[in-house]
Amino acid sequence: MPVFFTVFLTVLYLCFILRLNNTTGLNGVGLVAFPSDTSIKRMINGSFQTEFEKWLSDNFYGHTFIVKCHNQIEYGVFCDCAGDWIQGKNGYIYSRGQSYLYVAGERANGTSWNDYLAYARSVAEMQKLLAKQGKDFVYLITPIKAEIYPDYLPWYMQLLYQHYADSRNSTHNMLVRALKECGVNYYDVTDDLKTMRKQKQFDIFSKTGHHWTLTAAATEMETILNKFDEMSKYTLYPTVNVTGVNNNLFGTDQDILNLQNVIIPKYAERYNSPDLDIKPTKDSAYIFGTSFGWEISNSLYKDSENRAFNQLIFEEYFTKKPFMMKMVQR
Repeated sequence: MPVFFTVFLTVLYLCFILRLNNTTGLNGVGLVAFPSDTSIKRMINGSFQTEFEKWLSDNFYGHTFIVKCHNQIEYGVFCDCAGDWIQGKNGYIYSRGQSYLYVAGERANGTSWNDYLAYARSVAEMQKLLAKQGKDFVYLITPIKAEIYPDYLPWYMQLLYQHYADSRNSTHNMLVRALKECGVNYYDVTDDLKTMRKQKQFDIFSKTGHHWTLTAAATEMETILNKFDEMSKYTLYPTVNVTGVNNNLFGTDQDILNLQNVIIPKYAERYNSPDLDIKPTKDSAYIFGTSFGWEISNSLYKDSENRAFNQLIFEEYFTKKPFMMKMVQR
C-alpha cells in the first residue's frame, strides 16, 4: 500500500511538472486562477505562496476526477448530494434548505406575523402606485418541489412532513394570509399543480431539477393569465395554449443533477417540453422574481416572431440585471 501511494503521488508530481491540464471541468465550480503577481515582495510576505497553494489544490492533474469519484460515492452509495442538496427516493433531488422550511412548518418559520404584514403592506403600496400610472400588478406564488412531491423526500424529512408541514403558521400560509389581508392581487398555483400531478401526463418537477418544468409552467399559463385578467384593469393579456408535449429536454430540468459532478448520474425517466400556440397582445410585461421566472418567461416567448407580449422583461431577483427577450416591432 505505501508503494502504491508513493507511485501515485510521483505520477501527480510529474503531471504537475509537465503542466498537464484536467481534461474535464466541474459544473458550477469556479476554479482558482494562477497567481498573476509573482513579485519578490509577495513571495517574501507569503501571499504568493498562499494563492499558489489554493491554485494547486484546484488544478493539479486528476483533481476533477478525484472530486467526481468522491461525489459518486456520496451520491450512489450513501444517497447524499453535494452542496445544499439532498437525495430522496428514486433519485429525486431537493433543496435542503427549502425542503426543511416546508416540512418543518411553523417550527422553521423565524419570521413574525408583523414582519409578514409589513412586507405585504409594502407590496400593496407598490400596487397602488403602479395603478396610479395605469399599470396592473399581480403577485404570483409558485410552490417548491417538496410541496408537489413530498412523497419522494428522504425518510427524515418525511417524519417532519407528516407532523408539521400543513401548520397554519408555515411560511407559505402566513404569506398568503398577509397578502390577502392587505389587499394584494395574488394568485397561488400550488393547488393547480397538485391537481396537475395527479393527471400524470408529464412531470411538474423533474426529479433531477430544482424548478418546475417548462411544460408545467406553460400548461398552467392559461389559468394564470385568466386569473390575472380578472384582477387587472389596464392590461390586455395574451393567450398561451399547449398543443402538444415533445420529448426535448429543457435545460433547467437537469440543473441540480449537473451540479452533483458525478460519474454515473441517475437521469429522469422522461424529459418533456411543450409545443406552444401563442396569441399575442400589444401590451408589455415586466416579471420580477426568483429563478422560477425563467420557466414563466419561456412560456411567454419562443422567439422574436412568437411571443406573448410586445416587450417582455424578466429580472431575476439576485442578479439585478434585467433580461429582455429579443423582439421585433409589430
